[in-house]
Amino acid sequence: MAFQTLDSIPAGQQHHVTRVALAGVLGDRLVELGFTPGAPVQLLRRAPFGGPLQVQVRDFVLSLRRADAQAIHTEQAA
Repeated sequence: MAFQTLDSIPAGQQHHVTRVALAGVLGDRLVELGFTPGAPVQLLRRAPFGGPLQVQVRDFVLSLRRADAQAIHTEQAA
């Protein structure tokens, strides 16, 4: 199955993180927040006009910039 980036998945659909394709401090911080391979992730809301995304990773809800969400690869949960 092909991966989808976190910013492109439908809201409310369960996915799993496959990888964080972002190097450096920001990539490390996303991993620390729980974006590790196999972690359950769900897009909750999209802000209008290109604003941030509200996502749930594991039991944690946070907002991400769309550019950062594009670096998180996911697969749909079975």
